Amino acid sequence: MTQRAPKVCNKGFTLIEVMITVVIVAILASIAYPSYTRYVQNTREAEAKGQIMEYASQLEAFRAKNFTYPAPGDDAIRLAPRDLINSDAYAPVYARPNPHTYTITATPEGVMAGSGKSALVFDSAAGGPQWDEED
Repeated sequence: MTQRAPKVCNKGFTLIEVMITVVIVAILASIAYPSYTRYVQNTREAEAKGQIMEYASQLEAFRAKNFTYPAPGDDAIRLAPRDLINSDAYAPVYARPNPHTYTITATPEGVMAGSGKSALVFDSAAGGPQWDEED
């Protein structure tokens, strides 16, 4: 009687199978990451636009009570939404060229600096927001 060799049961992955999986995951990540980054940038831009509009609303309420917009400084900063002032994506600047007009300019910074996005501008003399809508 001849003896048979015991059956060998491999229960692992070969190096080739693992490398193919790594390459597939890398390709998917290289496609997904830029899309995710654009999504985050667009979301932060939309949030900043909403906060600028909220700030403009507060400035209009101040003007309705005081017949003038606040001077740049503590009064103007107190009216701004905290999320806009403490943002790591946009640096807002409030300017009042005269007591009856103002401009809010939010310049991209941090994660938004290299995005190619332009500054967000709200000019009360020009009738409102001046954002670049070419997204």
